[in-house]
Amino acid sequence: MKRFIEDYNSPWKSALEAFLGDIGGKSILCCNFDTHKLPIYIPDFYIECLDAWSYVSTTNVVSYDDVVNQTIWNNKFLLIENKSCYIKHLAVHGIVKIGDLISDNSRFLESEKLLQARLSPVHLFKLMGIVNAIPNEWKLIIKQSQQHICPPSNDTFQINIENATVNVLKVTSKMLYNEFKRKKQTAPSAQKKIKLKYPNLSLEWKEIYSLPFTVTHDTKTREFQYKLLNNIVFTNEKLFRLK
Repeated sequence: MKRFIEDYNSPWKSALEAFLGDIGGKSILCCNFDTHKLPIYIPDFYIECLDAWSYVSTTNVVSYDDVVNQTIWNNKFLLIENKSCYIKHLAVHGIVKIGDLISDNSRFLESEKLLQARLSPVHLFKLMGIVNAIPNEWKLIIKQSQQHICPPSNDTFQINIENATVNVLKVTSKMLYNEFKRKKQTAPSAQKKIKLKYPNLSLEWKEIYSLPFTVTHDTKTREFQYKLLNNIVFTNEKLFRLK
């Protein structure tokens, strides 16, 4: 994906742009999309690449800023007939994010940007369908806001790495690998049991897990430490419970 947005021409780029042309081309990388909800056909290889991008870049929508900065187009949460949508005419006129639809008094379809665009009744009707597709939780967040803040325009492609927004062109393979690993890692169940049993005990788990590799070369000792940390040392008491 990083090579796809880099400023050079290549035949493979033309092929991908042909598949994504009806949904905005490269701009899809700025969207909160789901490949299964896109209204186009995409070959399996490109689906795998886009799914990986979506997995890393997707963030939770919990605050007002999160809602107004959500890209409308190809958004997996804004579905019409169970598919995300993209309307080129509206995107060209700068109507890209949910915040572009909201007026200063938090009313939909009355924003200054929409009034200046002078849209036809057909496009306004399509926007009504999009507003209707916005989740009720998001509408409630907007309604409870005291003041509407227009979303900033951003022409760069960005991705979330370790809860920080980073320019894609500055992202390295190592950073992406660490982000995938961070998102997929889950704490062992034994660790959760220890925390529940001793809630006031502060433990540096990273140091604990690395301890066997720094204090001994004996594989049997390391094996015992692994069993101990994962609560799988089968004492007589545990064996009796398994009878």
